[in-house]
Amino acid sequence: AERAVGFLITPQGVVQQDTGAQNYRFIDQEHGVMLVLGTDFVAIETRSYVEIEDIVTRMTEAVELTARLYQPPQRSRVGLRFTNEFRFESTDLSSRVRAAFTPAILGPAGTDELASATEGTQSVLRLRSSAGNLLQVLHGLNPQGGTTVPPIAAWPVPSIPQEPFYLLDLDAYSEDQVRFDSEPVAEQVWSFNDQIRTLFAWATTDEFRRDILGQRAR
Repeated sequence: AERAVGFLITPQGVVQQDTGAQNYRFIDQEHGVMLVLGTDFVAIETRSYVEIEDIVTRMTEAVELTARLYQPPQRSRVGLRFTNEFRFESTDLSSRVRAAFTPAILGPAGTDELASATEGTQSVLRLRSSAGNLLQVLHGLNPQGGTTVPPIAAWPVPSIPQEPFYLLDLDAYSEDQVRFDSEPVAEQVWSFNDQIRTLFAWATTDEFRRDILGQRAR
């Protein structure tokens, strides 16, 4: 079990607040998958993602188990999120980043005038899909290395890479108030995955996906 902590941002700074809520984390050590159960949410998290089928199956099982044990009448949000950190050598960093990502997502950092002078970037992009759900993209260049992914207490602490990285955090979600049911959740997760794949392909270059990630160009 773990306690939930909130943060209040004020003109005087950030104040940590104990919400009093307690989350329960169940870990499948063999497959590197976690089920997190809170007072108002259930989530599946993994650091060794392979196929979307694995995520859909796990999420469906989690929703069905929650429905059987607690009978919640409805749910207000369902989402799928991928956090990608692409590591680059420090040498000629701006050229490496520009070769990996499309100029449209890099903004000023993708221009000839500002690329070499850019120390770091942080941006938020919010979109609404044709299906009506929202997509949020957190992205930017982190030249100091490190990671945005917090460690899990029950797992060995991994070494933190020091190479610069570009964050591409993709979150597709819907906030409709509907009946709590596993079948529409599975359908939405499949749809969210397709949207995220399309957005990922738009944000990265064909050469980067083919030569570095080993993916076929779309």
